[in-house]
This record gives sequence, structure tokens and C-alpha cells, in this order.
Amino acid sequence: MNKRAFLEELGRLTGAMPGQERQKLLDYYEEMIDDRVEEGIPEEEAVAALGDPADIAREFAPAGVRETAGPSSQSVGALNGLRVRAIDADVAVVREAIPGGAAAQLRFSQPERFTWRMDGDVLVVEEKAPGMREINLLGLKLKLSGALFESGLKVTVALAGDLAGEFDFESRGGDLTVNGVNVGGGATLSLASGDAELAHVGVGGDLEIGCKSGNVRLDDVRVGGSARVKSASGDVEAANLAVAGDLALNSASGDVTLRELRCGALDVSAMSGDVEIDRGSAGATHIQCASGDIRLDELESDPELKAETASGDVELTRCIARRSWIKTMAGDVSLRLEPLPCGYDISADTRSGDISLPRDNPAPQAGDARPTISVQSMSGDIEAKLL
Repeated sequence: MNKRAFLEELGRLTGAMPGQERQKLLDYYEEMIDDRVEEGIPEEEAVAALGDPADIAREFAPAGVRETAGPSSQSVGALNGLRVRAIDADVAVVREAIPGGAAAQLRFSQPERFTWRMDGDVLVVEEKAPGMREINLLGLKLKLSGALFESGLKVTVALAGDLAGEFDFESRGGDLTVNGVNVGGGATLSLASGDAELAHVGVGGDLEIGCKSGNVRLDDVRVGGSARVKSASGDVEAANLAVAGDLALNSASGDVTLRELRCGALDVSAMSGDVEIDRGSAGATHIQCASGDIRLDELESDPELKAETASGDVELTRCIARRSWIKTMAGDVSLRLEPLPCGYDISADTRSGDISLPRDNPAPQAGDARPTISVQSMSGDIEAKLL
């Protein structure tokens, strides 16, 4: 096994760990392998010396997850879909080998706080509402929610294979981690205040994620339908995201960061955060910010690209579209263009800023289909250069 395969397997098996803790663990083992390779040890030997990823995963499993039998663990037969209703618990849905031929295994940190049942061929996992506790404070008897006295509430849903049906998740306060799972149908994930992290996940239908105050992170996620991600106050981050249909991303006060993107029509909205896209291809692309910056690098949009911000800057590098409209009220616009034999049709207008356009832009020729770029700024500078 080489380093990449080892780290991917370890990452999949530690899907129940919190995201930051899992990343630290992966970084640690990656550095250990690199150090041994630098010492002259062949990569596969360096990896073999670390042991089985499954043994490492069990060693670092969170409390309550190491159990394989007893009241904190339940095995489930055949299932088609998954529905989870959580209140305060952190939830992990992971793919792993399960002994005994079971389709799924449930692991609870506090079994008394959860129930599960089969609704037809759909596995339903629900967290019970915490009871009330009575305390004596300076002679006064007060009743408080039991949730105030609890910490580390967790449930892990381990799946032996793919889900052919739907995945429906709802939580009021915990985080969601999904790792190595393929869903044949659609997935709808709703979180009130927790983070949502999906890694190495496939969704055959549509994907919808809504977070009121948490962050959303997608890593190596493939969607067969359309995708819609919304966060009221958190960041939205995606790497290696492939969406067969249209993609809509919205963040009220957080940043939107995308790397290695493939999708249909792309619609990105960020009220006060920045938007950054590094390498990707999309259909018609519309990006709008109220006060944030827009930075696009090597984004190919067909047929058009629209980027607009009220007070932020706009920076485009090696972006290709047949028609581009860039507009900012008070920010600067910087274009770094890939040279084309046919050149570009560039129009720029600013009321109080400076304009600098490339002098080496080829003159138009009869029959040329030149990309058109229209840039407007009320008070900022506009600069376009050929690289």
C-alpha cells in the first residue's frame, strides 16, 4: 500500500472523529511517512511499518465508538434509505466493514438518549429530548434542561454498503460528518447550529444542505442531480466537487471557497463574505457579493460569466467565457487574460478611476468569434493585461 491509499483508507475509517481532529491525525501520519521516505526507506515499506489503518482507527475512535457489542451498539439488517433526527448529538455516517453480514451498525455514546426503528426499508434514528433536572441554588429549586449537564453526545451510523434510496438528516445543535458513503437517491441535510462535513461522498439525485450558523465543507463529493448549499452565517468550502446539474451556493456572512469545480449553471451569492474559485468549469455563471471580494482563477464558463460586488474588488485570472460582465460600485477590477489569436472585445467604464487596457490585444478580423468583456466601476480602477 502506498501513502495515498493508506491516508485515504485511514480517513475513511476515522470518519466518526471530529473534522479537525481527524485532519491532525492524517497530517501526523503523512509527515511520519514523508520523514521515513526522506531517510531512504521505500514508500511502501514506510507505510507497512505503521500497521493496519483499521487498527489505528480503532485506537483513536471517540469514546462510545469502540464498542462492538452490548447496549451501546446495535446491528441492522437490510435497508434502503436513512433518516436521522438529532437534537444536540454529533452524528457520523461512515462506510466500513461490519462483521456478521449486517447492513448497518449503530453506536451510541449514551444509548438511553436514542431510539431506532425500521420504517419499511428506511432506517430511522432519533434522539430523545433531554429530560428536566431539578437543582437547588441557594435554597431555590430550579428545573433546567438535562442538555445543560451533558457533553460529548454522539451517534455513529456505520454502513456496510451503499444506500440505494434517500438520506434525510435534521439536527438542532450537533455536527454532521459523512465519509465514504454513496447515496443512490437524493440527500437533504438541515442543521440549525452545527457544521456539515462531507468527504468522499456520492449522491445519485439532488443534494440540498442548509445550515443556519454552521460551516459547510465538501471534499471529493459527486452529485448526479443538482446541488443547493446555504449557510446563514458560516463559510462554504468545497474541493473536488462535481455536480451533473446546476449548483447554487449562498452564504449571508461567510466566505465561499471552491477548488476544482465541475457543474452546470453556477449561482453564488455572498452578502458580506468573499467568493474565491480556483480552477473549474461551469455553465452560465452568476456571482454576486454585497461587500466582499471576488477572485476567480482558471474558471471556464459557458456561455457567460457575471460577477458583481457593491464595494469589493474583482480579480479574474485566466478565466474564459464567451460573454463576461464585471461590475463593482467602489472596488477595483483586475483582469489577467490568457492570450488568444483572435483577441478580446473589451469595453471599460469608470467615473472616477483609471483605465488600463492591453495594447497588444490583437485587432479584430472578419469572421472572428471574439470573447466580449464588459467592465464597469463607479469609483475604482480597471486594469486588463494579457499574460
